[in-house]
Amino acid sequence: MTLKNQDVPELKSYEWLCDLGFLTDVMSHRNELNVQLQGTGKFVTSLHDHVKAFQRKLDLLQTQLLQGNLPHFSACKQLIEEAEHGKHALILLRSNKYSITACYKTSKMSFSDDFVISASMNKIL
Repeated sequence: MTLKNQDVPELKSYEWLCDLGFLTDVMSHRNELNVQLQGTGKFVTSLHDHVKAFQRKLDLLQTQLLQGNLPHFSACKQLIEEAEHGKHALILLRSNKYSITACYKTSKMSFSDDFVISASMNKIL
């Protein structure tokens, strides 16, 4: 494939395409959370519930990815179905390189106040 008469070698690399598909799918899930957290007039308990649900969803997604079960990974699933070496792409996706656990750690850092909020909410409730 070329772009403005320039070769794009990354689009020929299954590993690079797997990276792109994985990133696309994970960011799609993070964007869903972002939308849920936006807006005015929302209670902090509701926002907290969304964050906790997202963290549990990441655990589910990691399990599904390791099993090769890709209903929540539309870009990865499409790559596997369309690629002439789909099994190779699936093996790459199931490798330890693609870790939603790392995304979970990132979300924990992003929501580091979540633990303080949890402790405060437990005292209130």
